[in-house]
Formats: sequence, C-alpha cells, structure tokens
Amino acid sequence: MRVQYSSMLLAGVSLMALPHAALAQEATPTTATGIEAQASPANDGADGQKDIVVTGSRVVRDGSKSPSPVTVLSAGELTRTAPSNIADGLNQLPQFSNSVSQTSYGQTNANTPSNGNYLNLRGIGPARALILFDGRRLPPTSFDGSVDVNTLPQMLVQRVDVVTAGASATYGSDAVSGVVNYVLDKTFTGVKYTLQKGVSTRGDAPSLRAGVAVGTGLLGDRAHLIASFEHYDSAGIFSRYDRRYAGNLYSLVGAGTAANPYVTAANTRLSFSSFGGLLPALGLAFQPGGALTAFNGGTATGNPSINIGGDGAYFDQLGLTGSLKTNQAFARLSMDVAPGVNAFVQGSYADSRNIGYYGSDFHFGSILFSPTNAFLSAQQQAQLTAASGGAPITMSRYSRDLGQRVSDAFNRSYNVTAGVDGRFGDYRWNLAYSHGRTQLDVKGLEVNNQKFYAALDAVRDGSGNIVCRVSLTNPGLYPGCVPLNLFGEGSPSAAAVAYVNDYSRYRVVNELDVVSGSISGSPFSSWAGPVSVAVGGEYRRQSLVETSNSDPGVATDFTGIRFVPSGTLGHSFTNVGSAKGRYDVKEVFGEVDIPLAKDSALGRSLNLNGAVRYTDYSTSGGVTTWKAGLVYQPVDDLVIRATRSRDIRAPTLYDLFASRSINVFGLSIPGVGNFPTQAISGGNAALKPEKGLTTSAGFVYSPSWLPGARLAIDYFDLKLRDAITVQDAQQAYDDCQASGGNAPVCNLIVRTSGSTVPTAILVSPLNSASLRTRGFDFESSYTFGVGQGQLALRAFASYVPVLRLQTSATQPAEELAGTANTSVGGNGAGYPKWRGNLSVNYANGGFNLNVQERWIGRYDRSTRASYVIADASNRMPNVFYTDLNISYDVAGGRFSPFVNVRNLFDRQAPLYASALPGLSYPANQSLHDVVGRYVTFGIRGKF
Repeated sequence: MRVQYSSMLLAGVSLMALPHAALAQEATPTTATGIEAQASPANDGADGQKDIVVTGSRVVRDGSKSPSPVTVLSAGELTRTAPSNIADGLNQLPQFSNSVSQTSYGQTNANTPSNGNYLNLRGIGPARALILFDGRRLPPTSFDGSVDVNTLPQMLVQRVDVVTAGASATYGSDAVSGVVNYVLDKTFTGVKYTLQKGVSTRGDAPSLRAGVAVGTGLLGDRAHLIASFEHYDSAGIFSRYDRRYAGNLYSLVGAGTAANPYVTAANTRLSFSSFGGLLPALGLAFQPGGALTAFNGGTATGNPSINIGGDGAYFDQLGLTGSLKTNQAFARLSMDVAPGVNAFVQGSYADSRNIGYYGSDFHFGSILFSPTNAFLSAQQQAQLTAASGGAPITMSRYSRDLGQRVSDAFNRSYNVTAGVDGRFGDYRWNLAYSHGRTQLDVKGLEVNNQKFYAALDAVRDGSGNIVCRVSLTNPGLYPGCVPLNLFGEGSPSAAAVAYVNDYSRYRVVNELDVVSGSISGSPFSSWAGPVSVAVGGEYRRQSLVETSNSDPGVATDFTGIRFVPSGTLGHSFTNVGSAKGRYDVKEVFGEVDIPLAKDSALGRSLNLNGAVRYTDYSTSGGVTTWKAGLVYQPVDDLVIRATRSRDIRAPTLYDLFASRSINVFGLSIPGVGNFPTQAISGGNAALKPEKGLTTSAGFVYSPSWLPGARLAIDYFDLKLRDAITVQDAQQAYDDCQASGGNAPVCNLIVRTSGSTVPTAILVSPLNSASLRTRGFDFESSYTFGVGQGQLALRAFASYVPVLRLQTSATQPAEELAGTANTSVGGNGAGYPKWRGNLSVNYANGGFNLNVQERWIGRYDRSTRASYVIADASNRMPNVFYTDLNISYDVAGGRFSPFVNVRNLFDRQAPLYASALPGLSYPANQSLHDVVGRYVTFGIRGKF
C-alpha cells in the first residue's frame, strides 16, 4: 500500500506545494507558472531596473514563456534538506543519478578523476552536464573535463536552476543532459551567518560548517559590495565495522550462468590468497610467526575464486565514506560608471580536500621469491627448494600489515571576472572577461613497486645480517633499502613498511579564459507583441597540463632487481599518465522569441522560440547547434511547451592529448590461445564532438479553482551518437573479429606483416558509442493556510523506462533502465525507473517544521544472461528515507536555531554483495544511504 500511495503521490496525481512558506521570504517573486522557473533579479544595472531572467534562455524574461523545463530551488531550501552543502541537496532530486560525492565512496582508487562532488544529471555522466556559476562557464577541476561543485562559493548563492533539457545552442558545449546554474544574489544587503555541527547516531562522521556573508551599498548606493567566506569539514567514516553488514563478508558466489547462477553468501574468503602469504602451487600458507602449514581453503562455492570460511584473505581496512574539507571565499564589487552603464569585478577562491581509505596493498599471484630467501628458516628453505627445483616461487598475499592505502586529493580553484553591462532604450548589452584556474593535486599512499621488489629479495651479507640483495649487487642504486619479510602476517618490520610505502602523485592544471558579449532587446513587434532577439559571441581558450611521478607511459627502471613480473608498473595502484594540450573556441549565437498569437481565437498566447550557435574548435573544426521551441497558453490555467534541440559535448583535452602508456595483457584468441600483447592507451587528436538530439514536451497547470496549486509534467527523449568511449583492448579485438575486419575499431589493431596475432592494440578514446534515454519528469506543489500558519507541499518524481547504451556498432544495445548492469560515465551504477521526493512544510510565526520523504525505486541488479543472480538479492526493493528539519526564528530571524535529522528512521541500505569478499561495503552507495541516521544542529541568521 505504501509503494502504491507514494507512486501516485510523487507522480503528481495529487497536488503538492509551492516552495516552503518560510523560504518564500528568501525567494524572489514567482512567475505566472511558478514552479518551473521562478523569477530572479538580473544583472543589477545602473538604472536600478530588475529583469526576470530564465536560465536556459537569453531572451525569455518570463518563466511562463520558457519552452525548456527548469527546476528552481532556493539555496535555503537546499541547505535545509541537506545542511552539508548545496550539491547534496541537488542530488536528492530524481533527475540526478549516480553523482559522485564523499558518501558515494565505494571502492575507488586515487587514479579516479572524480575526487570531489560531481553532479550527474540524467545519470549519463558528469561531463555531459554544464555547470555554470551565475551564468558563466567554469574551468574543469579534473582531467575528465567535469567540475567539482565543492569549489563553488555557496553563502551568496540565491538559488540553483536546473535545466533538464539540452541547452548547447544557448550556453555552448557540454549542455547535453542540461545545465546546472548557481545563481548569485548580487544585491544582497546586510549580514548573514551559519554555524552548525553534525554527527551520526553511531558517533562517527562528525562535521562542522561555518560561514558568513556581507553586502552593502557604497557611494550613495552607486556601488554595491558583497563578500562571503565559508568553511566545511566532514571527517568521513574510515571504519565500516559498526554498520549493518560489516564483518559478514557477503559475496556473490557461483559462475553467473543459468546452470550455476550467482547467489549471495556470507563469511566468504578468497580462495587464492591469504593474509600471511599463500603458495598456490604447493597448497601451503604462512601463518603469523612464519610457520608454513597446509592451507585451509574453506568450503567450495562453485566460484573458483571464493570459498566460505577457511584461511583465505578478504579485502580489509576499507573506509565507508571519505572525508571532505572545503574553504570558499568570494567578493564582488559593482558600480554605476555612467548613466545606464554598470561595471563589476568579482573573484573567488576555493579549495576542496578529499581523503579516502581504500584498504591495504595486495599482490595476487605476482610475488616471486627465492626459495633461499634469508627470512625463511633452514627447514623451509630446504622444503621449498626441493618442491620448486630451486626456481622462484609464486606467492599471493593480501598485505594488511603494510598499512592502509590513502588517497589525498586537494583541489584549488581561482576565478576572476570583470565586465560591463548596460541599457540603451529597449536594449541590454554586456561584455565580460573571465579567467579561471584549477589545480588538482592527488597523492596516493601505497606500495612503490621498485622498493617492494628490491626489499623482498633478502639475502645475508658476509656478516650474516639480512640485507636487500640489491644492496650487495648494486650498492647505492636503492639507498636505504630495508629487507621486507612477507612470510606470515605481522612479519614485516615497521622500518620495512615505511620504506616500501610512498606517494604516487599527479597534478592536473586546467585554465580557462573567456571573452563574451551579447546584446538583447525587441527591435520590432509582430501582430501579437514584441519580438525579442539576442545575439552575441564568445571566445574561449582552454589548456590542460598534467604531470605524474608514476606515468605508465614511462617504463619503470627495475635495474638490479630479480623476480619482477612482466608489465609491473611503478606503483601498485595509482599510475596516471601525463598530458598537455589546449584548444581555442570561437562562437557566435543568436536567439529569438516570436509571439505568434495573443488573446485570439487560438487562446491566450502562442510563442515560437529558436536559438542557433556556430562553434569553431581549433582541434575538430566547426559544428552547429540549435534549439526550436513552442510555448502555447490556450487558457489562463494551462501552459503547454515543447522543444527540440541539437547539442554537443566536445572531447576533453585529456581525451585529445593524453600521453601514451603501455601495459601488457593476455589477449585471448578463440581457437588459438592466449598471447602477451601490448595495450597502448593515450589521447586521440581525431576525436569529434558528441552529438545529442533532445525532444521535450510538457505542460504546466495552475488551476484557478485551487489557488496555490501547480502541476508540471514533461516528457524527454535524448539520443546521443558519436559518444566518446574507451574500449577494453580485448573487446576491441573481439569487435573487429565480429565485423570481419571491417569495423572502424580494426584500425586500432597493430599486426606485423603476415601475422594473425596482434602485437599491440590501441585503446584510445573513440566516437564509437551511442546512448538513448527517455522518460517523464513530474513537479507538483500546493500551499494553503492551516490555522494561523501555512502548509506547503512540493514533490518531484522521475520515470525513466529507457536508458539504452551501445558501446560500439558491432555490439548490441543494452537496456540499463531498471538495472545496475553497468555505469554510464560515472563511478556508480544503478538506474531505477522511478525516483522521487515529497516535502511537507508547516510554518507558523517563527516556527518551521519540514518533513521530506525520499524514494529510490526498485531495480534489478543484473539482467544479463552472462551475469545471472538467482536469489532475492538481485532485486533491490523500493527504499524510503525520511528527513526532518525544525527551526525557530528569534528576533525576526536574526537568530534561527535549527536541528536536522537525515534518515530519521535509520533505514539501512539493501544488501548488495560485492564480487569479492570485502571489496566494498555490501550496499549500492551511489543510490542508497550507508551512513544511517545523521543529526545536524546549529544556528543561522540575518541582520
């Protein structure tokens, strides 16, 4: 009954609320259709006039006439439902799926580009949503081209507009899934502050947020200054052992076939590795203290890699959520410099630090040691020499005694903008220059393989001391080498652990310079009213410089070291390449809004909206994007809207210019065998922009018979072709073979003359994938008086029955909607067809009570014939989370203490077993809450 009721409610069958009554004091006036495009002051012009500007258009000033659906949320509303930051509030909207944040931690490594908070609109990848700060483009903060929104100033953000349709013709490249625009309150006057503390009811994940913003008029109000500073610190959860599934080590066991499907089992272990060191060929394992005994493999499961019980290892010491610390500073000064002319300059600095704990080092089957290693007893040396004939012995070990791997990502962002805008007659104009620079420094504390293999090969010197062999054979080559004893858990000395661990580092510097200008106005009128036109141009220069101390394209020097497996890289996990490149972009654009009818036999109004943009990339040439839309208001209560647009996402500089790196893998050729082959990765300068075609249609109903009610329903259909993807080397070979050698991917196969076995396979990014998604968005609201107060309801829901991905022309398309089969451009996977949330707000005087219900719809973990899960764990159920916020205004809002409880009923995430025991916490963190009940209390106010 609850599922049925919530589905009906969130789909908009019942009517829900306008923005909360308490928030209405902060929000700007609403337009005729209210919920899809609230009004806001435009750039504060010298004449003091205010325009209502709609994100998603450069000519439409009234949200009721916008053909593109826009969801608007005030900053106060977002931080009430998610006190941590604005991005966490946005991620509660059903239009966002699989976004990356500190709580969507999972099992990732330091070489993951998304160390921060990256919004994923429509679930098709953060890089396909354009992030704007007050309508202006921002430089990327990672090498994949996306923007960490933790680096955006938040105290002076008035609202966030989310355009849920393509908008490249209006704003340029990357607006394929839509636009997220952080809109400034440029006329803020006074002082406001916030101070809060938070902690989970398990006593972990403490957080602190403090911020202040000021605004004042100067020079007799001819000038205006605003400034803000904010600090946020969340410690994260580095131990998961007090959570629901901790310690049970759930894994999928079986083969994933119809005959032997996967099922979920507890107390699982790796069958091929142990904590002290397993010798697979001999069935022996080292115990604590160094004793060598028979390995107890546990009970077989049908999966050769996983057993139940026994002496096998499991992934250990992984954190549950990462830590986050941000600082944000912003200042803006605007001034009337002449009648009708206003100049401004603004600057911001932000830094964001994410630290994650990813478990210990492991070398599965890649440790080779001499049977006469000095740390072995004489009996063990004789036993192993006899068993191996004196050849090196293979050991598999999960080395939790080498310490946790730690990823530390520090992002710094600088942005400066200066410009002028003004008005003459009915025309507005603006001209601006902005410069942005971001620097991402990532360091991963992990095993250095040069030091590891040098320290592992231990011998005795002439005095009988155990030393590194290389210290005798190549003295001075590895100074300070400390011999490493891996025979039994706890055997490595503290000095050896300190020696083999160091930081793999890389730095990504993105710079963006933009010069832009536009003019808009109404040059003439049609029979139905003024025709609005905007034209403009933009020039952008973007550059990327990436450096690394562990570039996989540079061969690691293992001179003097024995027993190093082929293809070993410099560090165990983080080996990021280098890149350097830039491109210039020249753009011209135009937009027009033409009234076709007004107060006629057709109804109240009919408007045609169109936009076109021509973009010239120095790397890939010219491309045209466009948008056409209709807005029809047959009666006062109803607005019908529709758009169709062609949008693009340009390849990132890393896609184009990443340096080459080489790995050796075992290529499987059916009927022939396995062959060592080079997989050569790198940029592809021949890439072209991705091309999207989006259709949206919907209506906004504001019934005059029920004042205060609104209902908006919009259909969307997005088709993306020439999508940029990087294929697996084995998959590239298989695709080429399946095509008979005719597919474009065959150009990536390198063979010597007359040979059927490739010598190398290029795995550079290609324009080879396609994607389609379609569905419905629902937004509904209702507000009415209750006693002396006001009750307001607001709800969002999204139904996405289609999310179809085709990775190449030779592969069949796969339906991802309602599954977690794979990820599209992000870290998480999981695409429930239904998602939504409902908020109920009651305000009476200074008292405000808000309850929010979040709904994550059910989905199947796998629908693949090659990945069959047969038990109940394949079906993820509907999950509901309840959030509570209570506040009370004292002294007219100067002091407003509040308490927020997220996940009020401590709803635990459904069981989602990992592929290997302990590899990740057994829950889908990209969708479900793993922190549990979280309480935030604090005070905010305004003078």
